[in-house]
Parts: sequence; C-alpha cells; structure tokens
Amino acid sequence: MIIGLAFITELLAVYFTKAFHFKTNVPVYNVFMLIEFWGYGLYFYKIVTLMLLRRIIKFFLFVFPLFWFITTLLLFKLTTWNSYSIIVGSFFTICFAVSHYYQFFTSNSLASISLKKHSEFWISTGLIVFYSCQLPYVGMLNFLIKNYPGLATGLLPLLQIFNVIMYSIFIYAFICQIPRLKKF
Repeated sequence: MIIGLAFITELLAVYFTKAFHFKTNVPVYNVFMLIEFWGYGLYFYKIVTLMLLRRIIKFFLFVFPLFWFITTLLLFKLTTWNSYSIIVGSFFTICFAVSHYYQFFTSNSLASISLKKHSEFWISTGLIVFYSCQLPYVGMLNFLIKNYPGLATGLLPLLQIFNVIMYSIFIYAFICQIPRLKKF
C-alpha cells in the first residue's frame, strides 16, 4: 500500500511542477511524509510481538501525526521542507526495523525460519539501508539548499540510488513469498 502511495506521490510531484509550473513539489512530499512514516509504524506494530516495543510504536502512531501537524503547518509551513519530521520519522523507522531484527534473532523459532523466505526481514533490511543513508542528507537539506545549493542537488542522484536499492529489496521480499512449484 505504501509503495503504491509512494508511486502516486512521485507522479503528483512531477505533475504539479510540470503542469502547473509550480516552483517546488515540497508540499506533496511533506504530506506524503505523514502517510509514509505512520504507515511504517503501523506495519511494525502488526509484526512486532514484544509488548514494550508495541507500546513504543503505539505511542509513535499517536504522537507523530501531532508532531507532523505542528512542524509542517505551524513551524515550517507546507511549502518549506520539513526536516524535523523527516528526521524523526526516519529515526523511528530505523529503530522499529532494528527492533524487528532484535525480535527475529532472539526468537526461539529462528532455527526453523529461512532468511531467504522471510519477507519481514527483507522489508526491515530495505528500510534500514535506505533511511540510514537518507537521514543525514534530508535532515540537513534546508541547510544545504541555503548554503550549498550545488551540493544539495549533486547528492540527489545518490539518494535515488538508495531508493532503488530499497525498492529492489522490497521486490525480493514480495517474490520470496511466492510459493515455488516443484518440478517433477
């Protein structure tokens, strides 16, 4: 679901800048940030079974929309990149993915589970790879745009590479769920 919304977000961002000649597509991404990180939180809430971690995720699911609203609409405004929300959302996504790793590797059923076929492991891996690499860049994007605009745009292709890596890992996660037909 989040992948589909991310695709629609990318189409809208291109559409608004091209069709309406908007100078920025930041509002589209600022709105998607709320959906994206809340969706990841909900995903991990459904797969994490440790009660303390579930409580932390539940707290995040309640507080993050309030935090997003305050920072996006009151502090930064919708047309300015909300670096606070991206930092908090990325940080918690990484923490949730690492907590899933912890739960996975400390479970008693680890011996009976094949990593090749464990889609939740691969989704967590994709999120860790992307958000660990993306966090420093987008967290200081406002600073880079203001002080080093060439560097800000120069690093964008690197972010796209990590985006492709994350979605490639997601594709593997979905493929590994497909039952294989046995050859006779």
